[in-house]
Amino acid sequence: MSDKKIPICFGYQGKGNIGDDLMFLINTSRFAKVYVVNGRKIRDGDLELGKYQYALHALRAELLVFTGGNIFNIDRGKSYLKIASIFLLVYIRKILGKETEFASVGLNKNINRFAHSLAVKAILASDRAHLRETSIKNSNAWKQARTVEHIEFKPDIVFSGDLESLDVLKKTTSDAPSESSAPYAVFFPSALARNEAARAGAQAPEEVTVPDEITKVYVITQHRGDKEIEQEFFRNRDVELIEYSIDRIGDVFTLLRGASLIVTERYHGAILARRFGIPMIASGYSEKIRDIEMIPVTDS
Repeated sequence: MSDKKIPICFGYQGKGNIGDDLMFLINTSRFAKVYVVNGRKIRDGDLELGKYQYALHALRAELLVFTGGNIFNIDRGKSYLKIASIFLLVYIRKILGKETEFASVGLNKNINRFAHSLAVKAILASDRAHLRETSIKNSNAWKQARTVEHIEFKPDIVFSGDLESLDVLKKTTSDAPSESSAPYAVFFPSALARNEAARAGAQAPEEVTVPDEITKVYVITQHRGDKEIEQEFFRNRDVELIEYSIDRIGDVFTLLRGASLIVTERYHGAILARRFGIPMIASGYSEKIRDIEMIPVTDS
């Protein structure tokens, strides 16, 4: 039987996405250990549960934390079932007197009215909620939420959270790329964003121009399709692919700290550029990337 005093976390960590992994790591750094579903463990000491045990513990646990930024995204048919399940779970937990928290959660502005209503009601029924500003820009639906004391609207936690305390970011692998003395760029491609844009008939963003002094480019791949992306930005440059995994997150951060430029099709690539004050070219395939100007530049 699981221990109800140990929090349970729902997120998308452990699936090869640096943004989801960072949100989980920052949000759970206050806990010695948490329960996660089998296959999603990325911290030493955390506990894994099978899907049915996990669902049961979601009702029993004293605290449930949603750490997935896009938990309310509609990207496939079963997403509606997911949103309805979250709505029911939060309300059942409220009746049972259990705490529920939404941490650094966004909401796709293209979500339909019914799913949007369920998402808003679930967040209003929670005990604490941190909503990402970039995901709710100009959204009239959040007027009520802005008057609720337990809901905060602020930048993504990867921008505002404590990264320096995460030991995993300081670990590098034996084959970690060394920082070059010559200017180099880091590229975060997104095959998923490109595919979604193509299905929606969206116009591709204008081709970016990388400065001539950038002779080396490290490409951080997070999805199998990322490796297939034509490197049109980087003609006549030395390109090295780095396949992201939680074991290589320290390698990625080492590269970011020495980079002269970040080119990104991913939201958290843009967030990290802002966080570290690195010049950035954001290629706007996704809605979140187009809203990134809401995040201030930092000099840290």
